[in-house]
Amino acid sequence: YDERFHLDWARRLLTSGETERLSHPNFDSKTPLTVANVLARRLARHGLGIQDERWLVFATRLPGVVWLGGILLIVFAIGRRTLGPDAARVATTLVALDSNLIAHAALAQVDVGYAFGALATVSAAWMLWRRPTLANAVVLGAATGMAFVAKFAAVLLAPAVAWPLVAALIGWRP
Repeated sequence: YDERFHLDWARRLLTSGETERLSHPNFDSKTPLTVANVLARRLARHGLGIQDERWLVFATRLPGVVWLGGILLIVFAIGRRTLGPDAARVATTLVALDSNLIAHAALAQVDVGYAFGALATVSAAWMLWRRPTLANAVVLGAATGMAFVAKFAAVLLAPAVAWPLVAALIGWRP
């Protein structure tokens, strides 16, 4: 139902730069993350010359598949780093079998993008805590920014973002 409204808002943002949401009740919670979906459709239509509507819908929904792929990569990386390659393969397979995640990745909306941003934020905070480097801090900032672009609910990730900083202040190391 709301896929069309996500895309309408992102399309309007791209074409006119208009960010106003109040005049259309279905635009009140839309985020710029769906701009990627609109751009994918434009690339398919104008860059690749695709005119078939079914393929354009497929192209529009591809960013969700990319976010899902990112989630699977992060799960595998965390699993391999903490429990070994066999456990990483099992964990990745179990996440890949989550029907809710797959269903949301197959639509042009922000839930899987937010899940990617949230998982990336927690993973980056863990990496920064284990190895405090400028590169890991930049990754944490980028992941947190991505989560905020997807949903304002990313404010709930504040403890994960603060954790490596507080741990460094009190001298708690892994």
